[in-house]
Formats: sequence, structure tokens, C-alpha cells
Amino acid sequence: MPGKTRVHEVASEVGQTSKTVLAWLKENGEFVKSASSTLEGPVVRRIRAAFAPAGPDADGSYVVPPASPAAPLPVPPRPPAARLLPPRPAGPPAPPRPAAVRRPPADGRPELRYNVDRLASWDDAVELARQARAALRDGHRLVLDCARTSHVYPNGCAPAAAVVQAYRTAGLDVTFDGEAGYIRTAALRNPIEASAANLQSHDVFSRVWAYFDPGQASALALQLVRSLERQVECESGVLDALSLCLYEALDNVFEHSQASTGFIMGQIHRRNAQLTLCIVDNGIGARQSFLGSKYRPPSDFDALTLAIQSGVSRTGDKRGNGLYFLHETAQQNGGRLVLKSGRGNLKLEHGSARGDNTLTSPFPDDRAGFVIDWQVELAAAVSLKSALGLRCPTSTSRTGKTTWDRSSSRSATTKRAPAAGPRRPSSAPTSPTSSTRAPPRSCSTSPASPSSAPASPTRSSASSLRNSAPCGSSSASRCGT
Repeated sequence: MPGKTRVHEVASEVGQTSKTVLAWLKENGEFVKSASSTLEGPVVRRIRAAFAPAGPDADGSYVVPPASPAAPLPVPPRPPAARLLPPRPAGPPAPPRPAAVRRPPADGRPELRYNVDRLASWDDAVELARQARAALRDGHRLVLDCARTSHVYPNGCAPAAAVVQAYRTAGLDVTFDGEAGYIRTAALRNPIEASAANLQSHDVFSRVWAYFDPGQASALALQLVRSLERQVECESGVLDALSLCLYEALDNVFEHSQASTGFIMGQIHRRNAQLTLCIVDNGIGARQSFLGSKYRPPSDFDALTLAIQSGVSRTGDKRGNGLYFLHETAQQNGGRLVLKSGRGNLKLEHGSARGDNTLTSPFPDDRAGFVIDWQVELAAAVSLKSALGLRCPTSTSRTGKTTWDRSSSRSATTKRAPAAGPRRPSSAPTSPTSSTRAPPRSCSTSPASPSSAPASPTRSSASSLRNSAPCGSSSASRCGT
């Protein structure tokens, strides 16, 4: 790398072996991989000061001689055993480091170095955004040191990836210096595009995906459900509910947020039988999406509470059921659902809802954005009929619309019936440029017909959802009453 000195070069210059210099660097809190690694200018000067006799340095400055000028300083002894920290599987214990350090690099351009120790929560992503905002304001390059990042979870990594891409778009130079195994697998540096080729060649979980149109959103939702079905045995109705809600949540990026890109990360926790999903965009947010409609939420928190109600839509045509379905399913499943937009924060857990209006948007230009943090209990059964409050359709009009009768006192909601003709087989792949609508929904809660292939009793009934006829078709017996 031009302009930087390597370890073996400075070792030869001060008359020491590369092994001795590497050991000295390790004891003094500078961790490098090998003798061919490059060193910053201040570190090189410290090595020269520690091993070279008194005299002018290469740049003309004078260095302080070591305690024994006649011979190079020996490698400092290790601390007593009582002071050693417990060893970590990834390597030796690291001394405490400052969170952010401003330093002039060798090329003369100022940089802000931020040590990313973990991405395990929303607060970690907000802190990264604070450093990015400061670097953009001061005209510095932002260097993210991820060499020792240990905890990486969707609700921290997906927002962080969206923040990095948003600030890059705003003109900030963001680079990475070292990537721990978790960070490299999660694709934080460059999220993976949800193209057909990438979905077939990569494991869909434990990495950040970026999708750019409703077709990619549909393909990504389908691949997430299929991959979960192959890896984990879920309780009845879990995969059906996930199929219904996931596409609606992904499509909100283009339907309401007016963002060009959405980000999602999913993670399976087999020990706890849980699936965690985080969907992020840096769009206009929930409150701004209601502009031009009959709704006037006074705050971001009020906009979130309004968005999870049945039939609420900025278009006023009672199509706004995406977040309502998600909310009702989370209530049925007993998992946790957290929605964030602008300053608003709404947490739904154990049948109760609480929130506030005190958050700070992590995106540039005060974009509100939208975050869905959903924790699904894979061992808790879900009844779509009960969660969505649907019965069989009461009538079908000539325009191809079916009126659904809800079991609650809410007014009927108009849903478009599936198009006539044979259904696509469940094994057929979904093209990223296919139709922008979700697959037809079914309210089937009864077992499949005798002619259908029997499903495993320990797995979810996702296969019966795909093979059953939709409500409103000739096979009306499939709709439970």
C-alpha cells in the first residue's frame, strides 16, 4: 500500500526481527496480523523511538532514546497471571479502546476511526450514525474498525447497513478496516442484492439483503419462508402467517415509505426456537406517509399506533391492512414486535403496547425511515382465521372483488380475488421481475383434502396453504367456519 510502512520494513530499519516488533506491538495495544501488514505513521514513530538509539528520525524529528541505548529493548514481560483476563475464543483479550479517534492518515486526509465492538441493538446502530453524521459534518473519512465485533443481531446490523448506505449516498466516504467473521458473513460492508442468482447461491439467513423493487421483495419473502421450512420444524400456522405478513412488510418500502431500497436480515435461534427479523428503509416514515389523506397524526408515535389499525390507509380505500396483519399475528404468536419511525417507538409484547416519541432518526437529512423488528416464536401455533378475524367470503361481485365478513364488529373490507386459471405450483421459482402483488391469501385452517399429499404432523401447514384453493373459489369447503 503506497505511503505506508510495513512491519518487516520498520523491523529491518531498527535492527530487530519482525517477530520481536510484532510482540512489542501486541504488548502496546496495536494488533496486526503479520509482518507484511502496514502501519500508520504514529505507530512507526513509536517503534523507532522504542528500538532506535538517540538521533534524528527519518522525517527530521528527534526521538527519545530507550532506557539502554547500547542494546535494543527486550520484549516487555507478560503481566502476572492474576492480572490476565479470561481468554476469548477469537484471540487474546483486547485492552480498552477509545470509541472514536481522529487522526491524520498518511495520505493527509483527516479520518474519524470508530471501533464497532457490537451491533446487537438499535442503540448500536444509532451510535454508528452519530459518528457518521460527525464525519460528514467535518469533511472526514469514516473508518469502521470491525476487527473485533463480537455480537451481531438483526435489530442492530440491518439498521447499521441502512445507515452506512444512506451516508454513502449523502457523500460520506465510509471504509472498513478489518472485518470479524460475524461482520463478513452479515455483509455489512455491501448488503447482498436479492436477485434470483444470489438467492439461489447464498444462505438467506444471518446476512443483510437489499431489495430494489416489489419483485425482489416477493422473491426474498418466499425464499425466507422456504429456507425456514427446510431448517426448522415450526408449529401449526407459523409459516402461513410468516408468508402472509412478510411480503406485506417488505412491500411497505415501496408502497408507503417512497424509498428506493429496503434492507432485511433474519436470524434463526434454534435454542430458543425463535426467528428474529428486522426490516429497514430510510424513506419518509409513517407520519409523512399520511400526508394528503384524511388522517392527521400529530406525532410519529401517533402515526405508528394509527398504522397498525385495520383498514387505515393514506389512500382511504381500506387497503391498509399490512401492519394490522403483522400486529394481530404477533399478538397470536406471543412474540415481540417493535416499530420505529422518526422519533416514534412502539413496542408490542405479551399482549400490551407501550411506546414514546423520544427517538432520534439515524439517517441523514432527518429522514424518518421505518424499522420493523419482529421476533417470531416458532414453537407457538398461529391461527390465521383467529388472528385476522376472517370468515369465508359472503359474496363476489362482477368486478372480481370479494367481500370478506369479519368475525369482529369491524366493517367489511374489500379484497381482490385471485385471478382465474391454474395456480402456480409451489416449487416454481419466483422471478424478481414478476407481479408486484403478494400470493393469494387463504383462510384455510382445516387439513388438506384426501387427494392432497399428507403433510408431516410435526411441521407447519405452510404446504397446505400453497396447495389449497383460495377462499372464494369453487372449493369452498376449504374455508373454515
